[in-house]
Amino acid sequence: MEASAELLPERLQRRGRELQLERQRKKQDREQEDSNRKDVNYFLDQFAKNSLEIESDLSKLACGMVENSLIPSAISKINKDIQTLQKYFSASTMILCLHDVRKSQERIHILQQSLQELEVKLLPKKKFGFKSRKAQNIETVEVKVVDETDSSEALQKILVENDFGIKDKTNENIVMRGNSISDKDVALSNLTDCTIQLLGSPGTLHISNVKNCTIMTGPVVRSVFVENCRDCKFILACQQLRVHLSNDCDFYLHVTSRAIIEDTVSVRVAPYNWSYEGLDQDFLALGWDCKKNHWDSVDDFNWLASDKPSPNWSILPADERMSWS
Repeated sequence: MEASAELLPERLQRRGRELQLERQRKKQDREQEDSNRKDVNYFLDQFAKNSLEIESDLSKLACGMVENSLIPSAISKINKDIQTLQKYFSASTMILCLHDVRKSQERIHILQQSLQELEVKLLPKKKFGFKSRKAQNIETVEVKVVDETDSSEALQKILVENDFGIKDKTNENIVMRGNSISDKDVALSNLTDCTIQLLGSPGTLHISNVKNCTIMTGPVVRSVFVENCRDCKFILACQQLRVHLSNDCDFYLHVTSRAIIEDTVSVRVAPYNWSYEGLDQDFLALGWDCKKNHWDSVDDFNWLASDKPSPNWSILPADERMSWS
């Protein structure tokens, strides 16, 4: 009895410390939620403001308020503004809920469609109907630009002119490299039994409706968004990763912030272990600290318990990890 009495204060003190740490953690979580909410609200405000400005410029064109000689430059300016809006959206997908992602995509598509209709109406057609483009030094294999008939709900109409993607492929090995992906928004969709290699640094990477594929990429400048994928292996380096509606996938990661999964089960994570000629230079060009890798830090938006780990993701055992060098 005396021994138990002596231990009681120590137990109470330990419990007190645990409660204090729990209160601090909850406070930090609230502060983080507040910060995220502010970031989302700021994006939505700026996105709406920029969209309205573009709509105003489109309205002036449609109503004949622009001199004929200035129509080409006005159309060019609006096209650049839409591209800037697209890139702003792509860089912000990590903080947005799926509803905001789709609503933003829809609004961008409406702006793009309106501009295309006005361009056809107001500018004389060029011979053969082809647009003149500067030749690019691009090394690719079986690569097509994603067009506006992409059936993926999450990714349709997301690419703007000069951005690249791969869609509707089965049992193919595909490589994209060099100028074809450098700081571009790259979309991969509707792929089955394929191996995709992106040798370089895309601006953002959107992956949707992919089954039993292996996808490898060099350091992505901003974010990677994965949706509706299963039985895949992803070897990804990025600043932000968000995975939605996916299952039975392995992720080999170099990520500078905590990854996020949502409505996702049976995923496993391991350190990034791919190597290709020029990889080190690609990392150096972005100024990343290669020692900073949060590959094993995953936030599950569907798991709210703080005292138990999420059952939806796990560490990939070392003896089951594959080598991609």
